[in-house]
Amino acid sequence: MASCKCRRNVYTLAIAFLCNFTSYMTLESMQSSLNRSTGTNSLSALYTTLVVSSLLLPPLAIAKLDCRKSLFLSILMYAIYTLANFYPKPYILIPAAVLLGTGASVMWTAAFYYVMQVAQRHAKEKNKSIAEVTGDFFGKFTSLSHFSIVVGTLFMTVVFESLKIDPVKTTNSTTPVNVSENGAQHMYSLVAGNSSTPATSLPVYEVATTIGTAQGDHETCGLYFKLNSPSKSNQISETVMYLLLCTYLAFNIIAACLCLCLDEITGTETKTVAEEAVCASMTSLNDVTSPKIKATNQNAEDPNTDRLLGENNNTNNTDEVIEDDKSVFKLVRSSLTLLFTDKTAFLMIPFTLHYGMMQGFVRGTFNASWIHCSLGIEYVAYVTCVYGGVMIIGCYSFGALLRVTTHLKIFICTMSLEVILFVITLLWKPAADGHSETWIYFLIPIGFGICHSSLSSQLGSIYGRLYGKTKKAGTALLNVWNPMGSAIAYGLSGTLLPIHLVALVMSTCIVGTIMYTVAEKIQDKPYRKCKAVGGCL
Repeated sequence: MASCKCRRNVYTLAIAFLCNFTSYMTLESMQSSLNRSTGTNSLSALYTTLVVSSLLLPPLAIAKLDCRKSLFLSILMYAIYTLANFYPKPYILIPAAVLLGTGASVMWTAAFYYVMQVAQRHAKEKNKSIAEVTGDFFGKFTSLSHFSIVVGTLFMTVVFESLKIDPVKTTNSTTPVNVSENGAQHMYSLVAGNSSTPATSLPVYEVATTIGTAQGDHETCGLYFKLNSPSKSNQISETVMYLLLCTYLAFNIIAACLCLCLDEITGTETKTVAEEAVCASMTSLNDVTSPKIKATNQNAEDPNTDRLLGENNNTNNTDEVIEDDKSVFKLVRSSLTLLFTDKTAFLMIPFTLHYGMMQGFVRGTFNASWIHCSLGIEYVAYVTCVYGGVMIIGCYSFGALLRVTTHLKIFICTMSLEVILFVITLLWKPAADGHSETWIYFLIPIGFGICHSSLSSQLGSIYGRLYGKTKKAGTALLNVWNPMGSAIAYGLSGTLLPIHLVALVMSTCIVGTIMYTVAEKIQDKPYRKCKAVGGCL
């Protein structure tokens, strides 16, 4: 690989991820609005699959396939999920989500490994510091990847505005009638005695939002919103929806093709040198994360490195495969040992679960129950764009704050803000005309974006610091509890009312923060420090 091509490969991979997640992140944030319980159940299946596959599959896949093929095949799983949204029935969308969850774990592992190896090669050829080059390359890669949620929602906004989408709303002169058909509903209205007249001249893709009732037949959005009940709501025509899905599918295909344009990695870099490169780079990347790349901070080592590279320094491919097979079971065993022998590993469970549950609540329940129900589906795109922008700024800001304060103080402040936001959602009754208080619908997601960015940017660092001696097992636990939290939130959104989910997520926030504080105190005790370094004399 020529030295001049190293940066080109990093930018190519970053653009591929930008294209891929421009498609996926928008679809994820819209699932609860577009496909209701089928959409949230598919996301629950996705994250559940991710829990299992992130432990078992990536080491084997990377050993048997090169990075380019692994990335190409993994991104094709995202394309399959996009295709499934053309006909979003449970028996199509949920299996596609399972495939996506499997591909996602391999994709992030392959991307992490590839960027690290390219940076290492570039540093050697230019005679530069491995830490400096790796930090620079990962910074460029993750920064571009983060913009996907903003780009995707901005694109949807442009489509709505350019086509002058004005979703049909029911009035006093029309009575909505919902015809259920295998989970998909179509809206008709009774106009001048003609019960078969469609409410719009275009076919309706799906009536996504539903109105829950707290008392009697009074329809309301918010805490008593029912995801599966009939509703009066804004509609999106099949024409518009298919246009968006075709564009998102094109983004997936472009991303997969860009991965095939990457140069192959050759050379005999050893595991030890690679570990040093990534650990040093993570020090420089203390506030940058992606969905599966957790950047560590300051003195913390990257907990993913050992698992991604295997246990063997031998460069023979056959030996690597054998070692990876063994390392999978060794990883599971060491993770269980850590969980049952280290008190901090148990104490971190609610805190890590909460991170995933908050993602699922904001992107699923809040979008459908408050934003879509009150303002319309076009505002889901606007709010998601603002939410993503706040997350990007927050990730960098919290990294800078660590120079003057500690993780514990940051998390206590952000968790306090989160509790305040949940209390507001419990006390606030959305007005009948949601547009009269639009600012509130943006203010709350901004607050959640701040809280989410603190966890997104620093949780990997916490695990790296707590489990420096057993970083592979610590990261495995992080990769289990985080997506499991999202799976729980998405899975329960179809059966519980939003008020129940608010109480549940707020409870995990409070309990998780308290237990994390205890874990920090245990970490600071002398006997825990001795154990972390292998024993004291």
